[in-house]
Amino acid sequence: RDHLAAIAPDRPEALVASAYVAFAEMRFADAAANIDAAGPGALVPFGRGFRADIARRLGRFDEALELYREWLDASPLRAAYVYEQMGATAGFLGRWDLADQAYQAAVALDPGRHDVYPARAHLVLLWKRSLADARAVLDLDPVESPRYQSCERWLLAICERDWSAAVALAAELPPEGAWTAAQRVPTSLVLAETYRIAGDSEAARRAFEASRVTLEREVEENPEDFRRHASLGLAYAGLGRRDDAVRSCERARAMCPVTRDAVRGAYYLHDLALTHVMTGARDDAAATLEELLSGPHHPGVTPVLDLDPRWA
Repeated sequence: RDHLAAIAPDRPEALVASAYVAFAEMRFADAAANIDAAGPGALVPFGRGFRADIARRLGRFDEALELYREWLDASPLRAAYVYEQMGATAGFLGRWDLADQAYQAAVALDPGRHDVYPARAHLVLLWKRSLADARAVLDLDPVESPRYQSCERWLLAICERDWSAAVALAAELPPEGAWTAAQRVPTSLVLAETYRIAGDSEAARRAFEASRVTLEREVEENPEDFRRHASLGLAYAGLGRRDDAVRSCERARAMCPVTRDAVRGAYYLHDLALTHVMTGARDDAAATLEELLSGPHHPGVTPVLDLDPRWA
């Protein structure tokens, strides 16, 4: 980045490269400024998609949705991917019908987009409050890959209070658990949550302790990874260590607030709210939920308060 700035600060390709570096460093406003300076033709044909990605991280979801629409017209060969991104973006705005249509268009063009099925199923759950409808969407996947479906099927199982199914689904996850750009959740933590809400306190304690050991080591090795801090907070909450739990979740939230990343920041508000619930601080939980639900937020961490027993 510094080398580019020294030798070709105003060249469009240098500005675009700087924008990609800024995006990777979560400096989304800088990324937007560099793309604007590069000019509208600098990223053809993928420019609108990158601009949309930046707008979404800045919380400008209406703008992102319009940019994805423009990208769809400009790059029809990538239509399945663009429809998937449109579905996700419409979900942030609570436009369930539009999101559902976009997800359906994505898999109609490419039935092998296995990550779309759980995303659409969760959207349907939020929209229609129907476990049967959500499960029907998952059943449309021609592969039904545990890699993609286990987490959503686990949620449906706990909403039905089917603890044996929930434990089996958690066990389908690889030992390292669920890894995404926003989450680092070891399988032991998913199992601990399942045992806790099922009322098996001893099995829950053992699983929370295993999670604590794993996550404390990982936090020490990766102190800047806010995902691990949030998960460690949940492990502490399961062990009744409220002060440690809140401290860890607050650290994750401070490292990646919604104002820094509108997509990932909501995860850490969700985890903080759940930590308050798990440790009996209902007023704090309610206040955090109010903050989480006060504006556009990630559909994947929107609590299904009337169905999910973790919030009962």
